[in-house]
Amino acid sequence: MVKPALFCYIDSPMTTLATLPLSHYQLFQTGDVDEARECVARIFCPHGLHVARPDTALDARHHSVRLHQDVSLNYVQYGPEVRIDPGYLGDFYLLQIPLRGGASIRCGKQQVLADTRTASLPSPTEPLSMVWADDSPHLIVRFSRQALQRQFEQLAQMPLVLPLVFDLAVPLDAPTLAPVLNFVHYLCATVDADPALCGTALAAQAESYLLTSLLTL
Repeated sequence: MVKPALFCYIDSPMTTLATLPLSHYQLFQTGDVDEARECVARIFCPHGLHVARPDTALDARHHSVRLHQDVSLNYVQYGPEVRIDPGYLGDFYLLQIPLRGGASIRCGKQQVLADTRTASLPSPTEPLSMVWADDSPHLIVRFSRQALQRQFEQLAQMPLVLPLVFDLAVPLDAPTLAPVLNFVHYLCATVDADPALCGTALAAQAESYLLTSLLTL
């Protein structure tokens, strides 16, 4: 088993860990808000994290693995309802797929109620705030902003003048999106079964496919 690149704090019941996505890449599990915020920030960015009901216990967990250089796969859960305030993401885009429950996402002037039928795709140049509902674990694909811009310029054969800003709502039941979603789930299962895939030429091709799909869809 390949050890994760980041280790914060782990206290996981073995009966549940193996059933979660990317279970071989657990970074932490904690009930402490400050610890969860600090650990998640190391993969994403500094942010505010607040439990909606102070009397409820946090059950935060983050699994994360980088495919090659520009894309990482993540499983994130918090347990009870939380408010997350990243501000500007800066150097990455996020495709956030709720596995259960849902979330209210505001990015710039756009807003979406994400659920198992609608994902969210916040852009890094727009201010972001989120409220994740109770029991709303997410599968999150993190895309490098630089790589996405580079891929756009290669496809368009022209320089990028303005920042790329996507529609915030991503309808998961759209037929054109099904191959990409199936591929994301396939990658999660594959890297869990064979960690040696990460960092290989095949992983680089997978990243290129995901970046191109995000732009063309």
